[in-house]
Amino acid sequence: MYFPGQGYQNLAPYCHPNSTLYAAYTFPIGNLTQQQYWHAINEAVVVLIESPSVANGNQWIARNLETLRPTSDITITVAVDLEEMFTGTQKTLTYPRMRYIDGRSLTQMETVIVTIMPHMRHGMSLLFRGLGHENELGQGNLVVVLHVNPHPIFTVSGNDLLHKMAVPLSIAMLGGEVRVQTIDSQWLTILVQPASQSAQRQVIRFEGQGLYASGDVRGDMIVTITGTRSRP
Repeated sequence: MYFPGQGYQNLAPYCHPNSTLYAAYTFPIGNLTQQQYWHAINEAVVVLIESPSVANGNQWIARNLETLRPTSDITITVAVDLEEMFTGTQKTLTYPRMRYIDGRSLTQMETVIVTIMPHMRHGMSLLFRGLGHENELGQGNLVVVLHVNPHPIFTVSGNDLLHKMAVPLSIAMLGGEVRVQTIDSQWLTILVQPASQSAQRQVIRFEGQGLYASGDVRGDMIVTITGTRSRP
């Protein structure tokens, strides 16, 4: 069941009277002032929790705004390139956070350094306890989700790196040498075997040339070679 405080928690840090982050065009209704939006969402929350459908399904919700505002987590996505994930890196994130200071709710900017380890993968998350929104009930957490940008050459499959490599049709059919670059900028030579009429592609596995699994153990780089016609 939808908890009526979720929308409030998303919007309140930005349109709170003490916030300097309000931008009308980013809100569902774009023609309200910051003060008007603040009053509107508070009135909407009261209507929602007093409606019979919500009240019957949430008997434990107290009928006042103070108990409607539990500590709230903040989720942020951090984007990295595949090479950064391979070597490991650090990212500095600055984000708005609701603080509760001397009985007042204030929006402040928080800065945190996120360490990306080589064994981390797309979609994994890091938890920073106590760095979410804050109110009189306590502090929520910050959740940082890792997003790995698409790579122009490699596709990630577990700890392996997949590389579809197109070579001139003449090499694919008659054989020859081609060079392929690894994720750590090494160049390896592939001896392409002449293809038969029934086998138009070759798959070569380079052990230990993939991503780090744990410690110094790495997955493989798997190169699939296909022939392509040269443009006239």
